[in-house]
Amino acid sequence: MDETNPLEDSAERPNTQRQLAIFEVARRARGRTMPEIKRMLLKAFSRRRLPGPQETWLDAVASEASYGQPYIVDLPAAEAAARSLEDPGPQPGGTTGTGRPRARRRAAPDRNEGLAAVRAIVAGAIALTAAAAVVMIIRAGRRPGP
Repeated sequence: MDETNPLEDSAERPNTQRQLAIFEVARRARGRTMPEIKRMLLKAFSRRRLPGPQETWLDAVASEASYGQPYIVDLPAAEAAARSLEDPGPQPGGTTGTGRPRARRRAAPDRNEGLAAVRAIVAGAIALTAAAAVVMIIRAGRRPGP
């Protein structure tokens, strides 16, 4: 492979092209709805002449992108795509490289209302269980012996 062109061997590989499309969308997807992100992904795949993915896989990729994180198709494809993004020249599909995206998933932000609601419910259930245990202990102490 020619070191001056990191896409020479990998540009035509479908997984590398798929990964590049995912990186492109993940940079712009944070804060958007899942249907918007799915449309963005389908358009990015179409621009790269990739077949439409299965709905469940698309859901997983869109979910990661909603946090601003790229779904990693496979490590070699991610590495090749990241190298191509470091290249300041034009990329397939008319985009230009903007730097290396993170390949590691971070925890969801606390601003996620669904996650905050689940945490509140769990905390409430723990507090209620502890209060019930205290009441049972107090009642057991007030009962007269046999």
